[in-house]
Amino acid sequence: MSIPQAQHKRLILFAGPHKSASSTVQEFFMRHASDKRKKHPMLRNWTWPYNPRYKRFLPRKGFAPLVVKHDDAELTAGIYGRLKGAWQNATATGGILFGSEEFDRFGPCPWSHRNATHAIHEVLEILQHPKDFTIVVNYRLPRADHWISIWKQLTRTHYVSYRDYICNTEQRQDDVMTWEYLDAVANPLGLAYHFRSNGWNVQLVDMAGVAEAKLDVANVVACEILGVPCDDGWLVSADQQILQNRKSGDPELSETQLHEIEELFLQRDCTYRQLLEHDPNFSVIHKDQLWARCDSLQFDDASRDTTVLLNKLRSQVKCDVAAAAPPDSNREDESAAQRNSQHHNNHGENFNGRGADVGYEHRAPEGELPSQSKMKSPPHVDEQDGSEQSRNDPSNPIMLQRQQHEAHAEFMVLVQQAILSVVTISMLLVLFWRKRSTKKQRIRK
Repeated sequence: MSIPQAQHKRLILFAGPHKSASSTVQEFFMRHASDKRKKHPMLRNWTWPYNPRYKRFLPRKGFAPLVVKHDDAELTAGIYGRLKGAWQNATATGGILFGSEEFDRFGPCPWSHRNATHAIHEVLEILQHPKDFTIVVNYRLPRADHWISIWKQLTRTHYVSYRDYICNTEQRQDDVMTWEYLDAVANPLGLAYHFRSNGWNVQLVDMAGVAEAKLDVANVVACEILGVPCDDGWLVSADQQILQNRKSGDPELSETQLHEIEELFLQRDCTYRQLLEHDPNFSVIHKDQLWARCDSLQFDDASRDTTVLLNKLRSQVKCDVAAAAPPDSNREDESAAQRNSQHHNNHGENFNGRGADVGYEHRAPEGELPSQSKMKSPPHVDEQDGSEQSRNDPSNPIMLQRQQHEAHAEFMVLVQQAILSVVTISMLLVLFWRKRSTKKQRIRK
């Protein structure tokens, strides 16, 4: 694929979402384009700014705190500073690439109150609004696999059956968490449309098309989005890849149930077709199965309503209690024109004049900060980054298990630090005594 050379440096944001090869992409560029490591020769004009490990944020997860720890001024200032430095050093033949799956937190996010939109605006402000800014979003198929993978990730330290998870039989506050993950994390096309509504260019990677071409998502980003020279679509061979996604099939669910889940998610995806397909600032890389079944599916605007979708998923496994929309998540009383006006006032752009074509279901106004929400703050837990969050529900077995796991991890870090200190002191003492012995021998002679 031929990529025209940019006339000015480019800013690329990788926005995940979770469980769609996001860790693989981050690790790839942290290893091959970091400004703290020897770069791949073809990525010499591109930089993935390196962030040192912070507690349990590994370097490849170094940009997650911009969303997860946005209230930590000292931590985020360091990350913004490294982005600014890399941007100032970038040339017109390249640019910088950064990202995290945490940038998939859009809309109200009533469980985590994370606000990726605010973080993106902060980055753009600090970099003085780059002319060439693109957001990359992965689209994982089958859609049911994406949803099942999210459930498994959230319950990995304390097994909860799919039915108990989706029905919320343990009466956990996870009911709101499930709604948020369904609304944002498992909604890549909603995420893409949200970014376009802010006036940002979006490139969607159809992971099914990438697999069909026998390619790798991280290499596709490097070769076809960054436009660096590659060998038949590969910059780094497959045997050098670090992380791989695991298959997300589940023995609890029958093929019929998985098919029904797939249909529900595809119906929602199809509602975004008319909003994105002909948008000149939205493109699809390796389009294969995206919207392929829309002509044979029945859907309407209600298919995009998260509460409706959650209740359909619950009825599928015969839950006793229906889901209710989280408090203040429904913004249908706000007119589309008002939303478009707010987009224009806050961001200086209005989706090429098409922002008022359709409203969001269960979407907070763009640019609204988490502190402005009227929702009660639930316990925070990061299911992939392992970030240190507050937990307010000690009776929750999942949260309790994670707390124990994290406490053990913290203890092991302290043990390692103590061992390192002892070794260092021992070495210094050995050197000291050797030097002293040598001095005594010289005196005797």
